[in-house]
Amino acid sequence: MSRSKRFEKRELRLEQAKDEFEVLLRACLPEAARGRLGLFDQYDTVHTTAHKLPHDRHMKRMNRINASLNLIEEEREDVRPAEMPSKGENRGWPEADHLRELAAEVVALKERAVETDPWLPLDAYLRACNVKGKNAPGEPRLAMLLQQELKISS
Repeated sequence: MSRSKRFEKRELRLEQAKDEFEVLLRACLPEAARGRLGLFDQYDTVHTTAHKLPHDRHMKRMNRINASLNLIEEEREDVRPAEMPSKGENRGWPEADHLRELAAEVVALKERAVETDPWLPLDAYLRACNVKGKNAPGEPRLAMLLQQELKISS
């Protein structure tokens, strides 16, 4: 395969990933603004078990917490009424996990294509993901701010 074909293929994949990222981000923001946690990776206990990205700094802690929750749930299974779902069934947001994977892919593809142009949806999302700390705004507030920023730029 020639160099120009590989370059075209990478550019096409970058455009597809950007489109998919933006559509998914705009679909997840209203739900996060309503209070669903996990979009900006502020809480390490809301991820699905499939959320194991190499850059995830919470992975070991998340595995320990989930393992301890599973042990507690196994001990209490006989006490819990049958109609109540276990904690693990309600945990996780696969769309948010997929959004993080797409963000990592877009960043990698932009680096390989040597594209330095800022792209607001990705830059704003990554900026919101970096907001951590005790006095940081919560994920619903970050989602509302990000929605407003994207709406103004459109």
